[in-house]
Amino acid sequence: MTSDQAIIRNDLVAALSSALITPHASGQGRTLTTVHRALGFGCPVFTFADEANADLIAAGAGVLRNAQMTDWINSPSGGSES
Repeated sequence: MTSDQAIIRNDLVAALSSALITPHASGQGRTLTTVHRALGFGCPVFTFADEANADLIAAGAGVLRNAQMTDWINSPSGGSES
């Protein structure tokens, strides 16, 4: 898969998702580009509370707490609700 194909794939996943969990994205990386695009699609993005995720949080990602993650994974809908 080429870099351009990966961007298209990531955009498609973001557009079809009810939410994205992004554990980390560097300030110059393509993952952060996907985060910006997902937020532009109206898809909520979440990350973990960590100094390394300051760029993600500044971009608009919500902070996901461990309890939220557990509840989300264990929900009857299999985590598909935001």
